[in-house]
Amino acid sequence: MKNLLRLYRWKYTFFAGTFLFFVAWIFFIDGNNVFALYDLSQEKKSYEEGIIFYEEQLTQIEIEKAEVLGSDDDAEKFARETYRMKKEGETVFLNQ
Repeated sequence: MKNLLRLYRWKYTFFAGTFLFFVAWIFFIDGNNVFALYDLSQEKKSYEEGIIFYEEQLTQIEIEKAEVLGSDDDAEKFARETYRMKKEGETVFLNQ
């Protein structure tokens, strides 16, 4: 009976130790450990936010393009408001 208990205890500690080593290896030592996966997920999230930002910017640029290409008066209005352009001999006062 003592031999059986000793054998059982040895197997139990061997399997428990092997399991703990495996878990430590996966979580801390391996190249794809938990910290690296977290960093990659954060990087992916920032790239997705960047995609959304640039899609909004593209939409805004398309609106401005339609505004400028509409007519000459619209192009002049856009240039005056956006780039603060003026006609020759004209004085413009800017509020800052």
